[in-house]
Amino acid sequence: MVLIQPYYFWKGHYKKYCDALSKNCIKIRAGKEVKAYFKNYNKNFIYYSLSRIMNNIVCILFLLRIIIKKRNISTVHFLEFEPLSFLFFLFINLFFRKKIIVTIHATKINSSSIPYLVKLFQRLIFYSNILILNVFKCKLVVHKKIDKINLKNFFYKEIIILDYPSEKLNSPNTKKYKKNFKLLIFGQIRKDKGIENFFRNNAINKKFEITLAGEVENINFWKNLSKKRNIKIYNKFISNKFLKKLILSHDFNFLPYSKFYTGSAGPLKLSMSFGQPVICSNIPIFREFINKNDVGFLYSENIFKKLLSLKKNQYKKMSYNCIKYCSSNNFDNFYNKYNKIYKKLTPIN
Repeated sequence: MVLIQPYYFWKGHYKKYCDALSKNCIKIRAGKEVKAYFKNYNKNFIYYSLSRIMNNIVCILFLLRIIIKKRNISTVHFLEFEPLSFLFFLFINLFFRKKIIVTIHATKINSSSIPYLVKLFQRLIFYSNILILNVFKCKLVVHKKIDKINLKNFFYKEIIILDYPSEKLNSPNTKKYKKNFKLLIFGQIRKDKGIENFFRNNAINKKFEITLAGEVENINFWKNLSKKRNIKIYNKFISNKFLKKLILSHDFNFLPYSKFYTGSAGPLKLSMSFGQPVICSNIPIFREFINKNDVGFLYSENIFKKLLSLKKNQYKKMSYNCIKYCSSNNFDNFYNKYNKIYKKLTPIN
C-alpha cells in the first residue's frame, strides 16, 4: 500500500496524522520523500493555492514512478487531496486501476480570504472527483457525520466515519472544579474559526475571566477587546508544558467557533487528553460530539447560570468522560482503526 500526504510540512496535525499510519506501507510525503514547494504557503492566497497544487502533483508523479517500478502495489491511500491535481491521478488510474482510500477532512471551505467564485469552482471540481471515484474500487473516510451526509449524494459506496484522534493522554486524573470561573481559548486564533464574530455578537458574563493563548491572526481586535472585557492574551506558540499550566488554572476550554466552521477543531481533542471539559458553540461538528460523549456544554444564553450552579461531581464525571474518550481515540491506537479498513479493501503490501 502507498500512503500519500502532500501537506506533511504544514503546521497542524498533518505530520502527526500521517506518522500514526506509517506502518507496513510505502510513504510519499512532501518535505520528506518528495521536495516541498512553496513552504511559505501561509503568505497569501496565491502561495497557499500553489503549495496545494504543486505538492499534490509532485506526490502523484512520484507515485506514478513507484507504480511502474513495483507492479504489485494494489492500494493508494490519500490522506489529503487537492481537487484539480487529483483529477490528474484519476485519469492515470483509469489505466492502472489501483484501489483507492481517500480521507476527507472537510466538505466545505472555511477560509473567508478565498474569493467566492474560486470556492465555487473548487467545490465543483471537488464533487466531480467524488462522482468519478465511484468508477473505482474505493472507500471514503471522514471524521464527522455532517461530511458523510454531504458526500452520500455523490458517492454511492461505503463512507466510513472515524473519530479524529486526540493526543496521547496527558493527564490520567480527573480535574476538580475550582469554580474560579476561568475559560481558556487556545490554538491558532484564525478569522475562519469565527471567534471574533462570536465576541462581537455575545456578551460574556464579567465574572468569567477568559484567556486567549496561541498565535493570533488579528491581534489588534483582541487588544481593543481586552480593554472592555476580562480577557488575558498570550500571543505566541503555546508549548505543551505551558498549556498544561493554563489548563490546570482554568475550569473549561472554550471553543466559540462560527456556524460556518467545518474543520476538525484540534483544540477539542487536545482538551480530552488533559481531562478538561469544554464549552463549544452549538454547531453541528460540536453538537454531535458533546451529545455523544458528555464532555462539556454547548453554548447557550443561560450557559453562565448553568456553570454557576454546576456541582463538583457533575464536573468530575465530564472530566472522566474526556479521559475515557482519549484513551480509546488517540494517535497511538489510530492505526488499528484504519488497519481494519485496509484489510477490508485489500491485503497490505
